[in-house]
Amino acid sequence: MQARKLGQVAALALMVKLQVLALSAGTINVFLVGGQSNADGRDFKPDTVVPEELKKQENVPFYYNRKLDLSNTTSTSGTLIPLQPTIEAENTIHFGPELSFGKAMADYYQQKNESVAILKYSYGGTNLIDHWKAGGTAGTEGDGGMYKGFQTIVGRGLTTLKEAHPGDTIVIKGMIWMQGEADADKENSANQYEENLKRFIVDIRLTYGKDLPFVIGQVSQTALKQLETLRTAQANVARDVPLTGMVDTKGLTMKDALHFDGAGQIILGRKYAEEMQRLLK
Repeated sequence: MQARKLGQVAALALMVKLQVLALSAGTINVFLVGGQSNADGRDFKPDTVVPEELKKQENVPFYYNRKLDLSNTTSTSGTLIPLQPTIEAENTIHFGPELSFGKAMADYYQQKNESVAILKYSYGGTNLIDHWKAGGTAGTEGDGGMYKGFQTIVGRGLTTLKEAHPGDTIVIKGMIWMQGEADADKENSANQYEENLKRFIVDIRLTYGKDLPFVIGQVSQTALKQLETLRTAQANVARDVPLTGMVDTKGLTMKDALHFDGAGQIILGRKYAEEMQRLLK
């Protein structure tokens, strides 16, 4: 009788524990960020331009890497941290559109009692014709080096996120893309950009979800030789490919002839969030 009662108590305790876990389980909506230097960010003075609410967002997990070498143990790169200005390049700390994008998307999902995480892999000067080349499959065959790195980092980020939030449901919900400047400097890559970007989006959706919303940041720097060819290609893709949107970066304030400054990045992130929310609806 004693053993029976103990068994009943243990079963009841297990049931209560499972109910608590079920009640505490939530949904984490993951957004991917990729591209070249304007996805990376090139404003080296975040303390002077970043609003307090964006400096350290404890409610938005952030995993990023610029290189696949994770041997640098002094770097936060390759670890899961609260969203903040931490992209390390040329021994500096800066940020891309993910700061304001993450905040806006977190506010959006808070109404649904859900949360947001950001996974990012980007590197300056990289092109779509070679570095980000997509083989057009769910695997990495035929993919360029940067795109392979992106997939590796996204995989590591998802694993780290699941380990940190074992009771939550983790869903990849969309991707933002700020790239094209490197391809806009050469006629050959500019002329092929439209088809290359379409293939890249197909590959992304085969890999991460067939209906994944994808938002393009349309390049705007006037110094690029094939700028209008690139802008037209990006606009055509946004028009022709379902669940694909675009934000125009014309008018954003600049750090130099090619890169947005911190204030421009904050506006860019908000533009991405507006377009992403439109696609999600």
